[in-house]
Amino acid sequence: MKKTLLLLSFFFLVSCAPKAIETPVTLATVNVCYGALSGTQAVAWYAYEKGLFRKYGLQVNLQAMTGGTTGITSLLSGNMDICQLTAIPVVNAAAAHQDVVMIAGLINTVSGSLMAQPEITSADLLRGKIIGIDQGSSAETATILALQALNLDPERDVVLLTIGGQPERTAALEARKVDATFITPPLTVEMRKKGYVEVFNVTTAKIPYQGTGIVTTRKYMAAHCSVMTNFMKAILEAIVRIKGDPDGSKAVVAKYMSLDPVADADALQETYNAILLGTLENVPYPTMKGIQVVIDVAVKGGNEDAALIKPQDIVDTTILDELKNSGFISGLK
Repeated sequence: MKKTLLLLSFFFLVSCAPKAIETPVTLATVNVCYGALSGTQAVAWYAYEKGLFRKYGLQVNLQAMTGGTTGITSLLSGNMDICQLTAIPVVNAAAAHQDVVMIAGLINTVSGSLMAQPEITSADLLRGKIIGIDQGSSAETATILALQALNLDPERDVVLLTIGGQPERTAALEARKVDATFITPPLTVEMRKKGYVEVFNVTTAKIPYQGTGIVTTRKYMAAHCSVMTNFMKAILEAIVRIKGDPDGSKAVVAKYMSLDPVADADALQETYNAILLGTLENVPYPTMKGIQVVIDVAVKGGNEDAALIKPQDIVDTTILDELKNSGFISGLK
């Protein structure tokens, strides 16, 4: 597998070497997916809503996916060209010898909180309790990392029960089918208002972890160099504008997450502060340490093939490097 990955990397570098980018005359159609209804996905939403993809010559068809595994499957089948996903499905796909690569890391730490029933007022009270997870997702990895940070063994001290995505896990918590689960902003605000306890705020802990990033295939990159470059230009401009446009950013999150800008103002503000200001990278290089965390979790979870992967095997920052070195990024500030 390592040899295959190296050959793929070499092929990309040869056929997609940095070159002058011409201003597009017609819009290039690009199918783009995102893997969750969470504030961590706001960069692609913002770029789409503010017309930044069109500004750089792209007609983006933006689609939601029910999790990272579905996103990666769509990417590998050719139904999607680029996806906004965490490193978990990327690692699993690479371990299965699939052509996937992460070209940017938007969120390089864990974002969210471990929320529990009202009577669970401390981490020690989680011992022996049932914690809802979404197996194979970033929520599962975040839960494991949170438990380890609390000096709890995920395999011995608690029971991890597969429930599903965040809506399903939240419903299970409210129905008392689970004692705790991992929840991301803005839903964390609503759950606190309902009396659930934030046992551990993982966002403030700044645990290294490769969260949401930009993912594609080397085959697509090699065949669509200008499209990929222009896509990243839109993403980079979106990051800069998000950090200077709190009202516009919160309006976009409200639209995609079906929130009321007035009634849910506190939740939207927490999302903006904690994720878009607090963890969204200014210059979105993936974190090798964070990817290694994902690899280690995958191996411990039984994916022995993941042990053969090195973080650099699934990362290519050629386009990001070129845009940085050319002055494009500094010119946005």
